[in-house]
Amino acid sequence: MLRKSIHHDPQSRCLRVTYPLIIDAKLFKDNRAQAISMAENLWRSLVKKGQLQFYQKFAQDYIDRGVWGQTTWEEIDQWKAEGNPVHFVSHHGVLSPHKASTPLRIVVNSALKNCWTGPS
Repeated sequence: MLRKSIHHDPQSRCLRVTYPLIIDAKLFKDNRAQAISMAENLWRSLVKKGQLQFYQKFAQDYIDRGVWGQTTWEEIDQWKAEGNPVHFVSHHGVLSPHKASTPLRIVVNSALKNCWTGPS
């Protein structure tokens, strides 16, 4: 199912992925507060370990290369108004100091369980 949801856009040179839902979309509740809490915990942990600037450098690289893009609150509100589910995800770093090209890889937890209803 996931392979069928991946589409290459040659004009923008990007892959677009739509995650297939295998459960009722109505089970998802807006988990913005959960995602913010997880981001705050990540921030505190990075500050404590002295790795915040290192992490931010790699996050900015993702933004600069178009790996990550901004979604506006207007887009989210419009999506919700059309009856679509909203489910925020978290991210964290995986350190690989032995790799010169990618000593840090930021991964997105797209399987984050919704704190209110349980589906991921």
